[in-house]
Amino acid sequence: MGYKAILVEGNPKNYNPRGFEPSYKYGINAGPNIKLPKPECLMVKELAEGALDNMSGIVDYSFYDTLGKE
Repeated sequence: MGYKAILVEGNPKNYNPRGFEPSYKYGINAGPNIKLPKPECLMVKELAEGALDNMSGIVDYSFYDTLGKE
């Protein structure tokens, strides 16, 4: 499908053995509206080598609040 990386929220005990790492290691952090039990719960996994080398930023799902509203 051409995806180069995956970002998930979840329990690190489940995702770490599958190759996921905390996203903050790549400079990718949860925005203020994302309520995580701990920062390690936002994780990434490269599907293509080097896909996250130049990636950083804030994850923000706030635009979902506007979907379906008129």
